[in-house]
Amino acid sequence: MDLHGLHLLLVEDNEVNQLVASEIIKGAGAEVSIAKHGQEALDLVQVSRFDAVLMDLQMPVMDGYEATRLIRAQPGLHDLPIIALSANVMKDQVRRCYEAGMNDHLPKPVDPNVLFRLLATHLGLESKLELREDPPDQEQLVQQSLQGFPAHPAGVALSQALFYADGRVALMCKLMQRFKQEQHDVVARIRQQLELGALADAQRLAHTLKGAAGTLGATLLQEKAKQLELSIRQKQESSPRDSLASFAVLEDMEAALALVLRSLTQILASPGALAYLESETMPGDGAAYDWQEQLEHLQKLIEDYNAEAEDLVARMLVASPPAPLIEPLSEVMQAVSGFDFALAEVRMQQVRQRVTEVFSA
Repeated sequence: MDLHGLHLLLVEDNEVNQLVASEIIKGAGAEVSIAKHGQEALDLVQVSRFDAVLMDLQMPVMDGYEATRLIRAQPGLHDLPIIALSANVMKDQVRRCYEAGMNDHLPKPVDPNVLFRLLATHLGLESKLELREDPPDQEQLVQQSLQGFPAHPAGVALSQALFYADGRVALMCKLMQRFKQEQHDVVARIRQQLELGALADAQRLAHTLKGAAGTLGATLLQEKAKQLELSIRQKQESSPRDSLASFAVLEDMEAALALVLRSLTQILASPGALAYLESETMPGDGAAYDWQEQLEHLQKLIEDYNAEAEDLVARMLVASPPAPLIEPLSEVMQAVSGFDFALAEVRMQQVRQRVTEVFSA
């Protein structure tokens, strides 16, 4: 579908969902602005012109319902198309969307064809609507796209992840990287909110995980997050100080998340993903690669316990490091993949020692 000349506002607090929706829209030619919550959206629509808004419902600061009501109250914005984004498709929630002033509802994970169909309907672009049709040999084409990737990674359906990435392997890998960065500690964050009695915040975290897991084809994790979200919602009707940390559903979700994270590490370290990393992020001249600068950056990420360290060390390994650095960098990779940053710091001492030997020779 051709969306050139259009400017869309995406209101979404989750970076995985931001990435998948914005890349699909930009791939069709439209310009995309991103707001992380309803208040940012309200501020943006008052200073910029948008052709349509994609509005998440559960966000911090201001949710999608309130943001829509306030947008509708602004002069000249009564007819601005606003399409709800949500991992929930319950009738009551859909009814609330229409009551708040939204025009339609788009389930998450986002199906590109459904997204384009809704945009065409509400922007009067039916004549430009060209939906992606699966060719007769679709399964064979998917397998070709996924050459070099693990055949059956536990807890992740690669063909489904590729579908929600609009058939783009590069986007699928980006989504996996972003998921690991965002969600690796989500269980600890949920437990913390439950112990504080902040059930609404805990529910929002489970809801976000549910949608992000669906985008990667992690259906078991998606279901466990859905069960936890429902349990928290039911708990809000009783004592808000009761902790859910011991509930079997949270433990089940933690196990499902650990499985998915291990599989994502395996996937992103596979030849298929590394080929993408090499072509997309590595400098063309290997000799010009600044190892000292990159190692300093890696050291800082590890000291900050930043999950981006894993992506950086993976790119460094792809960039053909000097032979003495390969083994210690691989050990750093193994440590950060398991989120053991204390061990990674120890391994970095070995890397720094090798660097001194290599670059002083």
